[in-house]
Amino acid sequence: MTKNHPDRTHDELRRAAAAQWVSELRTGEPSAESMAAWLEWAQADPENLAAFERVDAVAFGIASLPAQTKAQLLQQFAPAQRVPRSNTNRWAYSLAASLVLVVGAWGYWAWQSPQPMTATYVTGKAENRSYQLPDGTELELGAGTRVDVNYTASQRNVVLRDGEAFFKVAPDSRRPLAVHAGDLHITDIGTSFDVRKSGAHVMVTVSEGIVDVKSTEATTLDTPVVRLTAGQQIRTEQAAADLSAAKVASVNLDTAASWRNGRLDFQDETLAVVIANVNRYAAHEIVIVDPEVAQMRFTGTVFQNRTDAWLAATQHLFALRVESAADGRRLLYAVK
Repeated sequence: MTKNHPDRTHDELRRAAAAQWVSELRTGEPSAESMAAWLEWAQADPENLAAFERVDAVAFGIASLPAQTKAQLLQQFAPAQRVPRSNTNRWAYSLAASLVLVVGAWGYWAWQSPQPMTATYVTGKAENRSYQLPDGTELELGAGTRVDVNYTASQRNVVLRDGEAFFKVAPDSRRPLAVHAGDLHITDIGTSFDVRKSGAHVMVTVSEGIVDVKSTEATTLDTPVVRLTAGQQIRTEQAAADLSAAKVASVNLDTAASWRNGRLDFQDETLAVVIANVNRYAAHEIVIVDPEVAQMRFTGTVFQNRTDAWLAATQHLFALRVESAADGRRLLYAVK
């Protein structure tokens, strides 16, 4: 598809071909012949498909930038572009201009030599936020969450300190995304999954694709790796050294990441874990006073904007007493 230029390296030719395929497949209705030719090209070499996925992710990332920022990049790295007047062609132009940047920008980080990137993302109480990382990965954070991101030329590392995060990972077979949460190490190439950390309790739920989960606390060299597929979940109550496939459960994906839609769904979890997550949204902090309350188990739904109503209802579900402290905190006692 791309002409053979003797002064261009093999990687440059592959990148140009990938950009042409992205342009052809994304800006119109590709013919059956084009799809067949693309499949033949993608299957000819595993690096071809990887190149296509990288260019596709980067192009769409650039296309979503503010118009002024994109215009400045085009002026720096590419010839002058003429914006079409027809609204129907503007999307195609936006993608095409982005592809010019991907192919023409020397040393562009996401292609040949990704630049290091370190950042911390934090959300406040009752605040859910979405971000797009430089590689095109979509990151959604629940309330009261902290995530540290560290990208290098060879690695993509994320640490979930506390809270909940949903990842829609941009594919990159050379740099799998590694998420560290408590004692768990989660490895992904390009899929969607949710991770929730509440103290020592960690839960991983896969929405699409496959992720590998292992314990960082295991003492043996042959640390078992648990593979999760779409609709599967694994969670640890305390230490994760005994992580095994026996802990894998099938879940309803509509409820697994329900926090993205305004509610918190729990399935047979301790009140210690439930309260830790409800507190990320509650206007008044809930404090468990009696240790036996922490071990009570709950299955049900808590709406993020109705935590007080839920707390009042728990007194009828459990042998609990709720008292309001002078500073506004809600104190939970066991009825004895």
